[in-house]
Amino acid sequence: MAIVDLLARRSFGEIDIAGIVATAGNASVEDCVASALSWLELGERTDREQERRGTDRIPVFAGASGPIEVEHAFTPETHGEHGRGYAPLVRAARPASSIGGARAWSEVSRRFEGELHAVVIGPLSTLAAALELDEGIADRLASLTIMGGSFCGHPGNTTSVAEWNSHFDPEAAQRVCERFAGRAVVPRWCGQNVTDFAVFTPADITEVLSATRGAPVTRALAAALRFYFEFHDSVGEGYGAKVHDPIAAALALEPAAGRWRPARIDVSTADPLTRGQSIAEFRPERWFGGVYGSGPRNADVLVDIPGMPGAGGIDEIIAHWKARHIRWVCG
Repeated sequence: MAIVDLLARRSFGEIDIAGIVATAGNASVEDCVASALSWLELGERTDREQERRGTDRIPVFAGASGPIEVEHAFTPETHGEHGRGYAPLVRAARPASSIGGARAWSEVSRRFEGELHAVVIGPLSTLAAALELDEGIADRLASLTIMGGSFCGHPGNTTSVAEWNSHFDPEAAQRVCERFAGRAVVPRWCGQNVTDFAVFTPADITEVLSATRGAPVTRALAAALRFYFEFHDSVGEGYGAKVHDPIAAALALEPAAGRWRPARIDVSTADPLTRGQSIAEFRPERWFGGVYGSGPRNADVLVDIPGMPGAGGIDEIIAHWKARHIRWVCG
């Protein structure tokens, strides 16, 4: 959903997209690259029908194939064997870039120094590798928004304390935390403590399918979401989808819509019981020195979207997503 919405925004001239880095997570990096190219192909066809500029110049880069230090475990039960749910793969007319994902972070941040607003909606494996290659990336970004972690005592969705992206590669998440300590620009973390309240329902997708007359890109999205609906239902969450990533993407472009608290955050990497847990210290007096000093500020943590849960902030973001998608597809 996040890629589809960003393509719609690009089509309307709201943003440009410098590239997409696909990192292994729920599925292999090969599947993630193929999926990114597939969504771009569907976006290109949509734009051609509306005689808008296409997506053919958006490069896709293959990122990390797994976590930095541990064996990876893909989760086909969440998004399907290839990470697309029931959505068929649309063969793209072009390949992925020959440049690796870590190098792409470095090169693109140099090309758009001070202008690049980066969004990470998966594990932080590739970004961590990129920062090892070129620590200056952290100083060249205009902003960095991360969908990851769970804060303020909210339970995780993988263990009782850990959110999935952070749990998949906690070493990478912690390295990113360390690299941004004390920087002028620190990441904005959109955690599960807020995004858990963003639920896309069967009624939502039926509304969009009807309004777009079953356009190919909408049908593919509906097929992907149907699998995700079934997963949530199978684990007792109800027949709907928690759409974490579109919230992070929306707030990357409109950060004023959220309420953020400056923090020092760290991600647990050792204790099996807490592995992947994101720990936020919001008290500035604890950021420096002393026996209990946690280290310099390295994050802004999303604590709410005014009006959430229920009617208000998150519902408004989803409503805008639907309206934008319909306008993109129908003209």
